[in-house]
Amino acid sequence: MHSRNCRAIKEYLDERYSLPERPYRFEDIRYEFRCFEAIKTLLSVYELPFRKKYQPAIEADNALDASITYKTFHLLNALNLDGVMCALVNVVLHSFSSQCYEEFDMTEFERFLKELKKDSDHTDNRFMYIHSCAHDLSRLAIMSKDFKLPREAAKRIIKDAHYGRPELYCFSLTRDEFRKAEKEFTDWTDQWMKDRNQDQNFKIKLLFMRLLRTDKRDNHLHYANSQPLFTKVKTLELDHFEPENIDESKRDEYFHPKDTDSRQRKQYVNELGNFMLLDRPSNSRLGNKPAKESFKAYQEVGLGDHWLVKELGEMLQELGEREVPTERFFSERKKKLQQYFLTILDMGLGDTRVKIRSAT
Repeated sequence: MHSRNCRAIKEYLDERYSLPERPYRFEDIRYEFRCFEAIKTLLSVYELPFRKKYQPAIEADNALDASITYKTFHLLNALNLDGVMCALVNVVLHSFSSQCYEEFDMTEFERFLKELKKDSDHTDNRFMYIHSCAHDLSRLAIMSKDFKLPREAAKRIIKDAHYGRPELYCFSLTRDEFRKAEKEFTDWTDQWMKDRNQDQNFKIKLLFMRLLRTDKRDNHLHYANSQPLFTKVKTLELDHFEPENIDESKRDEYFHPKDTDSRQRKQYVNELGNFMLLDRPSNSRLGNKPAKESFKAYQEVGLGDHWLVKELGEMLQELGEREVPTERFFSERKKKLQQYFLTILDMGLGDTRVKIRSAT
């Protein structure tokens, strides 16, 4: 172990356990060993992987019978936000130990975790504060460009939700925290290009999956939780609407930047405004066909009548008979997707619909 880490650990132990005004009792020792055991139990019950974390997190988010807390643990694990995950663990442990459990019984704790996971409609009062905290941490983790904003929130949680605090702990994002995260989200999605940042690719895929589970009516997004749109999320991919590579024999059917535009074609087609979600076999069959032929693939996988696909088709038709995307097309669709994604993130735990954000 690095000597600097050893010194830090020694200083922590000296501060935590060597001060005469904070005696370290047998009850403290037993409780803290039980906490370590409880954390191991949580990792096992929720099957949080050490490697290859993105796919389990996508599957967790697609599950209809799982709570926001279970989904958030997988999300934080996929994004390697270990410190933030520790904060949520703190809230779970504190909630469990605060609810009349005199002894930290592992059998009871495992039952608690399983019931916490199954509370998919978030109506069990025992878990209300945990779910609320998980929901806010999930939103913050998705919107933030990196670990910094979630880490600051985690510090606040760890400070307040601790052994010795008798009452249940309720965390919520401050208005300032949410505004900062919202600005970061707009900024990083503006600059996002596929395959530059795997964490951001994962977030975009997850948001598309959530968006495709909605219906759009009366300037609201209505959330449909009756059945998963995708039954095999393992094969889901971010699909280029306008292909990255072109068939030279049909060159006129593809997008080409104007001669006066300093940006290259590759930049346009790898930005947010050019993406959809499609399963790998369908994406492979679609290949490098022109954008207007993508709708056959969407129809084959059951997305043909979805409002997001219909809107995409309408935007393409507005470009004229050739139906070839333009610079303006990519820009306008990016703004629409940012608007819809933020609307999804506005949705509260009990909400079934939410008003669509105004265009920025």
